[in-house]
Amino acid sequence: MCIACTSLLLFATGGHAADSTLAIVEAGVQQSEDSPFVPTSYVFLPGDYLYFTFDIAGFAIQSFNQDEVRKISLSYVITPEDSQGVPLTEAVSDGIQAELNPEDKRWTPKRRVSFLLPSYIANGDFHVHVVAKDAFAKAEVSKDFPFHIGGPVIEPSTSVNVEHFEFLRREADRDALDIPAYAPGDTVF
Repeated sequence: MCIACTSLLLFATGGHAADSTLAIVEAGVQQSEDSPFVPTSYVFLPGDYLYFTFDIAGFAIQSFNQDEVRKISLSYVITPEDSQGVPLTEAVSDGIQAELNPEDKRWTPKRRVSFLLPSYIANGDFHVHVVAKDAFAKAEVSKDFPFHIGGPVIEPSTSVNVEHFEFLRREADRDALDIPAYAPGDTVF
């Protein structure tokens, strides 16, 4: 079998056929697009947007000979999840099929996604779960990136439970009445 007919895999980190070192790098949770990564003490609120940026490195490059076009074939799925692995929103998935030039030796694909956090979510620790796959190297890598959401604290329960029950004077009030007293005909909130 001739060398020109045989697919030759080159790896982005070294340029020689070897085991894939597929990795998610330069990744993190952000408060706004292209801002610095948030510190672990940062608190998102229900209904906020969460931004996430990442690069994929260590992918395989397919080339049929040295003079031909070199290609990559990657895919990824990103899901914000609670501590039990339950998704907070729909996952974002996409593929990266690109042709590389000889000067792209150190290039890594960068991707950005954003999620609208649910407005009905309770206080807790969450994470962005990322899975990247390399079709040419038949490799897969996954990684979690933690973040915290503030808001009301709700105790877990095995049955239906009512918490934070309050009487309000008006619908827009934020503070509950000290004494829930109403006159006949008043609207109760």
